[in-house]
Amino acid sequence: MPKSQWRFGRLPLLLAAILCQSPQALARTAEERIADLERAIIEQSQRIAELEAQVEQQKAQLAGYLPGSASQANAENTRLPAATDNHAEPADVRLAVAPETAPSFAIDGLDVSGDLRMRYEQNWSDRGARNRARGVMRARLAATYAVNDVFTVGARIVTGDPDDPNTADVTLSNFADDLTVSLDRAYVTANLGAGKLSLGKIPQIFRKTDLVWDDDVNPQGASALVKVPLGSSSTLELRGLYFLIDEAALAADSDMWGVQTAFTATPSANLGLMLAAAYYDYTIGSIAGADIGDFRGNLRGPDGHYLSDFDLVDVLASAKWSGLSPRWPVTLTADYVINRGAANGEDQGIGIMAEIGQTVDRGDWHFAYSYLAADADAVLATFSHDNLALSTDYLLHAFSIDYALRRHAVLNATLYHYRAQRSALQAMTGADWLDRLRLNLVLSF
Repeated sequence: MPKSQWRFGRLPLLLAAILCQSPQALARTAEERIADLERAIIEQSQRIAELEAQVEQQKAQLAGYLPGSASQANAENTRLPAATDNHAEPADVRLAVAPETAPSFAIDGLDVSGDLRMRYEQNWSDRGARNRARGVMRARLAATYAVNDVFTVGARIVTGDPDDPNTADVTLSNFADDLTVSLDRAYVTANLGAGKLSLGKIPQIFRKTDLVWDDDVNPQGASALVKVPLGSSSTLELRGLYFLIDEAALAADSDMWGVQTAFTATPSANLGLMLAAAYYDYTIGSIAGADIGDFRGNLRGPDGHYLSDFDLVDVLASAKWSGLSPRWPVTLTADYVINRGAANGEDQGIGIMAEIGQTVDRGDWHFAYSYLAADADAVLATFSHDNLALSTDYLLHAFSIDYALRRHAVLNATLYHYRAQRSALQAMTGADWLDRLRLNLVLSF
């Protein structure tokens, strides 16, 4: 048989064999493929479920709400940083700052706080001198981090002139120039049971009023605090500060040693008492690192140096009674300071403050009155308050009203009515009474 005929003769047989076998073969292949696809779909569904669970877990950890997580167990309310129990600050807005909501992002041991204050200020005098109005703002952001159960580090950034330790305020001016921001705190604190030790540029440690210490002053050096319980309702406090004011390479350094003893007692649930006595010994070895804003109202000689030494004895007392109503506590504060190193008898200052109310919850009111009087060298003006055009040698009446719009949102109005005590020392104002009105909106967290 020719090969061509043999090929064509075998072709029908091959086709018949293929057709007879193909249905079963094709059927088996389809079943296997369907099974493979089903297994792949199941595996992918399991993987998707695992990924979704991981995403939800990460979201919960970031939010600090993962059940049993350390971030949820240790989350605390934030508050404005305060290293001392300050009393009677007639020139500033009292803030209630303890949010009830947990932060959206929590890190164990980290505490962040801050505030923003917007102010309108009007100045005028009885003699018809030029009146001045200005807008002022202040922003502060602070953080502390507990490294372990002993050491805590802290820092704060603020607006304002870094060369002025008395204020973080910025006047809205200068053709909308950007704001200057600086670091006014950077420190480490060792918590030692009943006491603590802080090093660096640190928060103020003393109980105080604006008569001696401005609230914006943060010393640089070392501070210590020890509290000793005296029974169930009273405590003895010992506070100390070494303040390195200026280190001079070619002259004597300037510094201050300060100590304060305070006694606190709560004779009843509605009454709290405090009595403190402090001694501050300044040594001004050189004024090379100072500028005109540091001298302010203190007396100086022809060579520019201070006429007085500054060895201050400061006695502070306060009583707080909340028997009228928890929302209407009444606080009375008295502060007396004398400079044992003053020249020409310009050595004494006094402050008396009365206040009622608080600004904790929405709708709260707070009213305050303060009387302050200071001789020219009663205090070191570099670190006392800067609420007036006069830093020392003044008489001051201050009235303030605060209203809590909501928690952490306070409206304040403060009026300062003041004049120089001796026109020879304050020739720019004479005996004229000056007035300064401040309207503040303060938001804190």
